[in-house]
Amino acid sequence: MGIHGKSQDGEILGQFGIKFLDGERAAYFVFDHNAAKQENFDYIRATEDEHQILTPYPAVHFSELGDSPDLRGYLNFGGVDRQTDVRVDVVR
Repeated sequence: MGIHGKSQDGEILGQFGIKFLDGERAAYFVFDHNAAKQENFDYIRATEDEHQILTPYPAVHFSELGDSPDLRGYLNFGGVDRQTDVRVDVVR
Protein backbone atom coordinates (compact mmCIF):
# COMPACT_ATOMS: atom_id res chain seq x y z
CA MET A 1 0.00 0.00 0.00
CA GLY A 2 1.17 3.49 -0.55
CA ILE A 3 1.01 6.71 -2.50
CA HIS A 4 2.12 7.57 -6.01
CA GLY A 5 3.09 11.22 -6.30
CA LYS A 6 3.94 13.49 -9.20
CA SER A 7 4.69 17.15 -9.55
CA GLN A 8 2.16 19.44 -11.25
CA ASP A 9 4.18 19.40 -14.48
CA GLY A 10 4.51 15.59 -14.33
CA GLU A 11 8.31 15.76 -14.41
CA ILE A 12 9.00 14.43 -10.89
CA LEU A 13 7.59 11.02 -9.92
CA GLY A 14 7.82 9.18 -6.62
CA GLN A 15 6.28 6.32 -4.70
CA PHE A 16 5.80 6.25 -0.92
CA GLY A 17 5.10 2.73 0.25
CA ILE A 18 4.97 0.10 2.92
CA LYS A 19 4.81 -3.65 2.32
CA PHE A 20 3.87 -6.46 4.68
CA LEU A 21 4.63 -10.17 4.45
CA ASP A 22 2.90 -12.62 6.78
CA GLY A 23 1.69 -9.72 8.93
CA GLU A 24 5.19 -8.27 9.44
CA ARG A 25 6.57 -5.12 7.85
CA ALA A 26 8.84 -6.16 4.97
CA ALA A 27 9.58 -2.75 3.40
CA TYR A 28 8.99 0.92 4.20
CA PHE A 29 10.36 3.20 1.51
CA VAL A 30 10.33 6.11 -0.91
CA PHE A 31 11.17 5.28 -4.51
CA ASP A 32 12.41 8.12 -6.74
CA HIS A 33 11.36 7.14 -10.28
CA ASN A 34 13.52 9.84 -11.87
CA ALA A 35 16.73 8.59 -10.25
CA ALA A 36 15.62 4.92 -10.09
CA LYS A 37 16.67 4.99 -6.44
CA GLN A 38 14.96 3.80 -3.28
CA GLU A 39 15.43 5.03 0.28
CA ASN A 40 14.38 2.60 3.01
CA PHE A 41 13.15 3.69 6.42
CA ASP A 42 14.08 0.89 8.79
CA TYR A 43 14.76 3.53 11.44
CA ILE A 44 11.25 5.07 11.38
CA ARG A 45 8.47 3.23 13.15
CA ALA A 46 5.18 2.73 11.34
CA THR A 47 2.27 2.11 13.68
CA GLU A 48 -0.91 0.20 13.02
CA ASP A 49 -4.18 -0.86 14.53
CA GLU A 50 -7.23 -2.60 13.08
CA HIS A 51 -8.35 0.57 11.24
CA GLN A 52 -5.23 2.36 10.04
CA ILE A 53 -1.52 2.27 9.36
CA LEU A 54 0.41 5.46 10.16
CA THR A 55 3.57 5.83 8.10
CA PRO A 56 5.46 9.07 8.73
CA TYR A 57 7.86 10.09 5.96
CA PRO A 58 10.49 12.83 6.01
CA ALA A 59 8.87 15.99 4.57
CA VAL A 60 11.73 16.53 2.12
CA HIS A 61 10.40 13.77 -0.15
CA PHE A 62 7.02 15.47 -0.46
CA SER A 63 8.69 18.88 -0.87
CA GLU A 64 10.60 17.55 -3.88
CA LEU A 65 7.25 17.16 -5.68
CA GLY A 66 6.67 20.93 -5.45
CA ASP A 67 3.49 22.85 -4.73
CA SER A 68 0.15 21.05 -5.13
CA PRO A 69 1.45 17.66 -6.29
CA ASP A 70 -0.94 14.98 -7.55
CA LEU A 71 -1.04 12.25 -4.88
CA ARG A 72 -2.91 8.98 -5.47
CA GLY A 73 -3.20 6.06 -3.05
CA TYR A 74 -3.17 2.38 -3.86
CA LEU A 75 -3.65 -0.93 -2.07
CA ASN A 76 -2.36 -4.26 -3.31
CA PHE A 77 -3.18 -7.36 -1.27
CA GLY A 78 -1.98 -10.84 -2.12
CA GLY A 79 -0.58 -9.63 -5.43
CA VAL A 80 -3.92 -8.19 -6.55
CA ASP A 81 -4.70 -4.47 -6.86
CA ARG A 82 -7.63 -3.84 -4.49
CA GLN A 83 -7.73 -0.05 -4.81
CA THR A 84 -5.95 2.26 -7.21
CA ASP A 85 -6.04 5.96 -8.00
CA VAL A 86 -7.50 6.95 -4.59
CA ARG A 87 -7.36 10.71 -4.02
CA VAL A 88 -5.03 11.69 -1.18
CA ASP A 89 -5.45 14.87 0.89
CA VAL A 90 -2.40 16.23 2.69
CA VAL A 91 -2.96 17.17 6.32
CA ARG A 92 -0.34 19.49 7.80
